Amino acid sequence: MRITIIGHKGKMGQTFFQKFREADHEVSGIDLPFDNEELFQAVSGAESILFCIPAKKMEEMCKLLDGHLPENCILMDVTSVKILPIKSMEKHYKGPVIGTHPLFGPRSLQYKKICLCLGSYFSDMNEEKQKLKDMIYSLFLHPQTNTTEPWLPCRG
Repeated sequence: MRITIIGHKGKMGQTFFQKFREADHEVSGIDLPFDNEELFQAVSGAESILFCIPAKKMEEMCKLLDGHLPENCILMDVTSVKILPIKSMEKHYKGPVIGTHPLFGPRSLQYKKICLCLGSYFSDMNEEKQKLKDMIYSLFLHPQTNTTEPWLPCRG
């Protein structure tokens, strides 16, 4: 999967950048400072975009990217709150949106379970959406264990 991480130089961004690379995904990143054209170029070929930015910046970033996201791209975030980021992503993008909440943080970067909150795109589940959901869940598999549930479903 081609994944672009916005905010890849922060502690969480670096952690996911490394984990996705170790899992043989094609990972690229962009971080401040950048201009709009650099941002649009960074996301242009992405199959998934992971926002590793402050929750209070999500609306601004999603508005900026509105109309510049690849069709069928999966948007995800790693903020510590879920309602605002998911609403911001869905306001500016009609495709698949997933809010993630790692159960670890910048002070303890030991990779642990992650809560995944599916956006409204997944409310009417079909076979194609189930495959997409399963693929996203597999992105977050814990690399050092044999656990089959490295994620926890979120509601609300």
